[in-house]
Amino acid sequence: MRYGKVYSAAIHGIDGILVVIEIALLPGLPGFEIVGLGDSAIRESRNRIQAAIRNSGFDFPVSRVTASLAPAWLRKEGSGFDLPIAVAILIASGQLRLPTIYQQHMPAIVGELSLDGQVRATPGVFNRVATCADEHLLRMFVPADNLIEAQAVEASDLKLFPVLSLHHCVELLRQADPLVPIEFPEVATTRLVAYHAARAPLQQPSPVPDISHIVGQPKAVRALTIAASGWHHLLLLGSPGSGKTSLATTIPGLLPPLEYQESRLVTRIHSAAGQMPAAAGLIRTRPFCAPHFTVTRAALVGGGSPPVPGLCSLAHSGVLFLDELTQMDSRTLDVLRQPLEARQVQLARLKSNITFPADFLLVAAANPCQCGEYFEPGHRCHCSTEAVERHISKISGPLLDRIDLAVEVLRPKANMLRKTVEKSAKLAVKQTKSDACSNQEQAIEDSASIREKISMSWALQQERCAYHQIEPIWNGRLIHDDLAAVFEIPTEVLDIAQAIAESLRLSVRSYQKILRVARSIADLEQSTSVLPDHLYEAVQYRMRLLDDRTGGPS
Repeated sequence: MRYGKVYSAAIHGIDGILVVIEIALLPGLPGFEIVGLGDSAIRESRNRIQAAIRNSGFDFPVSRVTASLAPAWLRKEGSGFDLPIAVAILIASGQLRLPTIYQQHMPAIVGELSLDGQVRATPGVFNRVATCADEHLLRMFVPADNLIEAQAVEASDLKLFPVLSLHHCVELLRQADPLVPIEFPEVATTRLVAYHAARAPLQQPSPVPDISHIVGQPKAVRALTIAASGWHHLLLLGSPGSGKTSLATTIPGLLPPLEYQESRLVTRIHSAAGQMPAAAGLIRTRPFCAPHFTVTRAALVGGGSPPVPGLCSLAHSGVLFLDELTQMDSRTLDVLRQPLEARQVQLARLKSNITFPADFLLVAAANPCQCGEYFEPGHRCHCSTEAVERHISKISGPLLDRIDLAVEVLRPKANMLRKTVEKSAKLAVKQTKSDACSNQEQAIEDSASIREKISMSWALQQERCAYHQIEPIWNGRLIHDDLAAVFEIPTEVLDIAQAIAESLRLSVRSYQKILRVARSIADLEQSTSVLPDHLYEAVQYRMRLLDDRTGGPS
């Protein structure tokens, strides 16, 4: 019996699993069989591998070829096993003799093969390389098109070798000193340069609008700042054309950049979902996902066969913006309850249970009524009380109860419309308390200055959690038996909060959310304790339209 063996890696959820690929050439009628619980893509790889081997100048063994992918109990998906299976076949047939160094340190290989033997990019390379690094492997061969993604793992002990074709991979493996990569042929080098040049514009993130360009929305800008400061879920209610979408698109510019561990996790999620930008390395910017209102439940929370992360997970450590919330299917919205509460998505399947991270900032936008004119002055709205209630009722109560801030967004006044089209004329938006907001021109505050305030606010929250020996978490997520002590809320402020809760008939969850919002407002002002003014402002972001569903403009 002739035998060949190499390592590879599979994706399970967002985790990588080391896979041992073994090839046995057995006597009998010629055939090619792959065992080890592979999906249809792996079963179809037999034809690709045979064609790639022959078109690369090698001979496919005329015998019964059996390929085993271990562990056999784990289901394996995708086409990333083409290249390692082909290499193992060449080892078993004696066409590739590995240097003695590989007898102790077997290489790891991943890549999809084309019919002519070229190696194509493979999803999930970041996760696969990270797994091989954790398993203390020393050498790994990856598609050249995935090299930048693979290098983002930053594994010092794992040497990466970019390969362009099966023949190129074989030449690398034949070297006496495999730590010195073979020089790319001129044609291969030209192809690699052309590949990255063609995709370079796709790697550049789209520019984020500066919040100073928003005109006539000081209260909404203030609400965005508070939401980003304490990681509070936000609902924007306003008429069409009032600027809800424009406001939401400025949020990524308000959030501080990802820390290293956050970047690794976000990159793992996007790599497992096959959503990595072309020629992209470690993701440094916070995600911003804005699906169409016809999005399905599976696309929102994840699923499929194999299960892949959904938008809730792709927005981890970033923003999930749901526009036209009242137009979305109610059953789709209800699946958000678990991610909003547990900050993760748990998918239970017959053969596996997978958990995806899903700690995102939800920003939703909707019209307050069918015509959208409910908040506009001049009695423009002619919807009946029942029609307004029926429209808002499309958003379930449990989902509304998980939203911390709600703010009405009015159309800018006529004298401000010119500023929306003139670059030189910017509305001065000063970050003031919501009850003192006005549409007058004030000092300009751009995204950079607000982001600096939010960074200082986050630092205060981390210090507070460290002092009370709590895992670092934002105000909007903090749950504690003695919330008043952790948030440093004086007794007189608690008395005021109690009176407000009685007058508004607030639930326990709503009462605590007001205190969390007040704490975030205090952190923005670098205040040690929560003051009455902070509490009064927090109450302003609860609209009676959502509290008691009464009719008539408020």
